[in-house]
Amino acid sequence: MSKYQVVTLKEFASENNEGKPYKLTPTNKEPIFAYQGKRYLKLYRPFSTIRFQYAGDLGDKYCFGLEQLPGKGNILFITGGEKDVLSLVSKGFCAICFNSETSNIPQSIIQKLTYRFKHIVLLYDCDKIGLETSQKHKQQLSMLGVKRMVLPLKGSKEEKDISDYFRIGNTKESFQKLFIQFLDTIYAETMAVLKSCEIDFTKPPISAEMIISINNVPLGTQGNLCCITGGEGTGKSNRTKYSNCFCKSDLY
Repeated sequence: MSKYQVVTLKEFASENNEGKPYKLTPTNKEPIFAYQGKRYLKLYRPFSTIRFQYAGDLGDKYCFGLEQLPGKGNILFITGGEKDVLSLVSKGFCAICFNSETSNIPQSIIQKLTYRFKHIVLLYDCDKIGLETSQKHKQQLSMLGVKRMVLPLKGSKEEKDISDYFRIGNTKESFQKLFIQFLDTIYAETMAVLKSCEIDFTKPPISAEMIISINNVPLGTQGNLCCITGGEGTGKSNRTKYSNCFCKSDLY
């Protein structure tokens, strides 16, 4: 938790918009957590009516977990909140989040992260808002190769995000298996196209027939020889001088 600058508070004192002081004191039923930044403090009260409060300026490009990411990685998840980032990190995954699911995702940040991670995947809540906003973000970031994964959860208040996924008994291994299935679905069409390019070494392709050779050294084989014909002065030599797989002839 200290790596991500997350602390529990014994007390929080500040002023409201009218300049009046107020104080928040946690209880066993209503704890207060704080995500600390250089110029801000984001309070999280999971069991209170008002769950989030802010002190200072978060800025337009608030991104929790960005500074803690490794230089290179295979998978990066974009979640809906800090709690979900920490749940994934505790299982050994890389994750970040912005201020909320509905917050704008700066393309400049994602662009830089595409050079560091092979897969960048949106992993938002399974409720109505989470599904709608993740689909919207997927469309906005499609040019950067960002994918969208939906967890097999009910979407209820008690079962809607990755934290709930682990809380109800799922493991790191089960989530890895789920992600592999997700990749298989995403790349099924690509793999079908590549299947035709595979070589069966038990049935090698037929050797190409030699067309032109010098001292049994092939200069041109079937399927690897192109003949360019044309009238005199049409530029045949310019097209053939860099390769011995071309021949030319004048048309009269």
